[in-house]
Amino acid sequence: MRYTRILMITILLSSCFSPDSLQVDYLAESEVIKFSNTIEEALPQTVIFEKVENFIKSSGDKKKKVLVVGWDGVRLDAMLTAKTKNLDSIATDAYVLYTGGDKDNLQYTSSGPGWATILTGEWADVNGIVNNGIERKNSGVPSFLKAVKSIDSNLKIGSAVNWAPINLNILGDELELLEFHSEGVSDDKTADKAVEFIRSGVDVLFVQLDNPDAFGHGGGFTPFCPSYVGSISVADRRLGRMLDAVYASAAKNDEDWLVLVTTDHGGYGKNHGGHSYAERTVWLVSNKKL
Repeated sequence: MRYTRILMITILLSSCFSPDSLQVDYLAESEVIKFSNTIEEALPQTVIFEKVENFIKSSGDKKKKVLVVGWDGVRLDAMLTAKTKNLDSIATDAYVLYTGGDKDNLQYTSSGPGWATILTGEWADVNGIVNNGIERKNSGVPSFLKAVKSIDSNLKIGSAVNWAPINLNILGDELELLEFHSEGVSDDKTADKAVEFIRSGVDVLFVQLDNPDAFGHGGGFTPFCPSYVGSISVADRRLGRMLDAVYASAAKNDEDWLVLVTTDHGGYGKNHGGHSYAERTVWLVSNKKL
């Protein structure tokens, strides 16, 4: 009996079995990242496009630049559990967002629709990426990368992603507009590419790191799963390398950078795609007041 109990506990821990409901109290108890709204007041994920565009349009003596970093599949409560000293260091403002479409117009909480919504500022019914199998977004719906080019054609834009369909399918026909792009390599190499692009003068850069989503599928999208939470901390260390490059560039070239960090979806159990709070609740952290 004793050995049976030990075996059962070992199986539970190795599978990261735990409550799947979103741990909403983590939000109130967060000591470093202070959110400007509650889950009940969550903003649509579409707002990220607007924040990027408005910053590029804003006035100021310094050249405006933007870095948007996406950590794939990072549930809000797990992010607040992980050690994220680099994310914490830029958390001037933070918002709870929601993905998966509006109440009467739902979309899958999958990577394709999530990243397409972040990039275009439109839900799947408008941008055309209704699932991970759609090859191209609607050509009449620009990403924020293309949108900033229309504001200033001299801006250099880029996208460095682990998950190649973001560049090859979602951005698709916009890829030829990008001065910098990298896709289909590891998170570590993607971070290296991001640093390289920043040092080379990119003005607006999107970066996607994929590993947290893989660990969520492997062990569970939950703050009670050490491997999943640990993968978020690793993503944070890679963010730190990008921030070092941003700070160096800003100091050398007298630049004003907006840095946004977000995620495409949450998760429930070892999966996502549905419309539970755990899957729909996402987040946005900014180095500036938004």
